[in-house]
Parts: sequence; structure tokens; C-alpha cells
Amino acid sequence: MSNAIRPVPRLLGPRLPIGPRWLRFCRSQFAEHLRASVQGVRTSLVLISGVVTFYVGINVTAGLYLALGGTL
Repeated sequence: MSNAIRPVPRLLGPRLPIGPRWLRFCRSQFAEHLRASVQGVRTSLVLISGVVTFYVGINVTAGLYLALGGTL
């Protein structure tokens, strides 16, 4: 097993394919759908994060209330 550093694949490299093909891709319908999908995923993650934060907040508050001698 070698510890040699392997080359980074082209897609993960630091250079973006700037040029006519890249500009055409940015304006393509596929890129538009990709942006819409990413926006949908981001919205879903924000909603899930909000629900989890609310749930954790309620449980922490209830735990503190009970720890300080309150009754439910």
C-alpha cells in the first residue's frame, strides 16, 4: 500500500472550465433545473433545521423546568 499522493480528478480540481462551453452550460435548461433542485434541497434543510431546533428547545426547556422542581 503506497502513501503516494494521487492526482485530484479533473472535476474536483481547482480550475473551472471557463470558456464558451461553460457559459453555454450555465445557460442550459439542465443547469436551470440543477439550480432549482439545489434551491429545493436548501429550503428543505432550512425547514428541517427549524423543526429540529424547535423540538430540541421544547425538550431542553421542559427538562430544565422539571430539574428545577416543576411538574408537568
